[in-house]
Amino acid sequence: MKILIVDGDRETRQHVRGLLEAAGYTGLLEAETSGDAFRLIGLGEAAGKRDAVDVILMATQTDGGVTGVETCRKIKQDPEMQDVAVIMMASEGGAEQLEAAFDAGAIDCLSKPVNRVELLTRMGSVVRMKREAEERRSREVELGELKRQLADARRVMQYLSALDSQTGVADREHLDRALDHEWRRATRGPTPLSAVMIDIDFFKTYSEVYGAEGAEQAQVSVTRSLSGSLRRPADLLGRYDDQRLLVLLPDTPIQGAVAIAEGMRAGIESLGIAHTRSQVSDWVTISLGVSTAVPTVDVSPTTLVAAAQQALGQAKHGGRNRVMVHVLD
Repeated sequence: MKILIVDGDRETRQHVRGLLEAAGYTGLLEAETSGDAFRLIGLGEAAGKRDAVDVILMATQTDGGVTGVETCRKIKQDPEMQDVAVIMMASEGGAEQLEAAFDAGAIDCLSKPVNRVELLTRMGSVVRMKREAEERRSREVELGELKRQLADARRVMQYLSALDSQTGVADREHLDRALDHEWRRATRGPTPLSAVMIDIDFFKTYSEVYGAEGAEQAQVSVTRSLSGSLRRPADLLGRYDDQRLLVLLPDTPIQGAVAIAEGMRAGIESLGIAHTRSQVSDWVTISLGVSTAVPTVDVSPTTLVAAAQQALGQAKHGGRNRVMVHVLD
C-alpha cells in the first residue's frame, strides 16, 4: 500500500511518517505542496510520471497557495483517482473546513497534532475498506466471467436445440424461421432466393437392407457431404421431414442454385456408399428439385418450397439421380 503525506510542515510530515513506519506501513511518499502532490500522482499541468497511491493524508492548509480542500476536490475529479482514500488533517481552528473537505471527497479526518491511536484507527478502517472493495471487484469480475460463460452456454444450447438430433443439420422449425427471415430480407433488395429440396433415392429399401444403424450412418454421411458443398455462412441445410432435406440459398439466381445442386448430386454419388437395391445406381444417390424466386411482400415464402417440391417430384419421376428446376414467375 502506498501512502502520500501532504503537509507544508516538515515536522508534521516526519511525525506522521514515523508513526506509520512504526506500525509496519511501507511505500510512504511526502509532498510539501499541492503542486508536489500533483507531480507525484501524475495530475494536472505539473504531472510527472504517475505514481499510483492508495491513501493520501492531506493537510487542510498546504503551502503553495492551494488549500487541501481544493487539492482533494481536484484529485477526486480524476476518474482514475476515484478509489484513492483521502484523509484530511485539520489544524486547530480548521474544523470549519472539514465539511467542505467531505463534500470534496475526503472519507475521514484527523486532528493535528496527529495522535498515533487515532491515525492507526483511521488507517485500519481504510485498509479494511480497500480490501473489501478489492474483494467486491474480484467478485464482480468472477460474476462477469460467469455471466459470459452462461451466455456462451446459452448460445450453444440455442444452436443445438435448432439442430436435428439425428443428422446434426438445422431442424424444421429453424428452417421455417430462416425461410421467413430470408424471404423478408430479399424483398428489400429485391434479390433472388433459391431453395433445393433433396431426397435420397430408394432410401426406404436401403433401410430394409442395411438396417436402422446403417441407414443412420448413410444419412449422416450424406448430410456431411451436402454441408461441405455450401460455402457461404448464410446458406442453410436442414431436415425438412423424415425423408427430405432442404437447402436455402439467399441471393442466389437459378444458374448458381443449379450449379450447387449438381455439385451436391455428384458429391453424394462419389461417396461410393453401396446400395444394392437401388434401381438407378450401385451407390447411394440423391434427387434434387431447385426453385428460385425474387420475393415480394404479397407472396408467401411457402410457394418457394412448394416449387422445389414440385421440381423434386419431376426429378424422381424422370429417373432419379438428377436435378430438375422450377422457376417461379
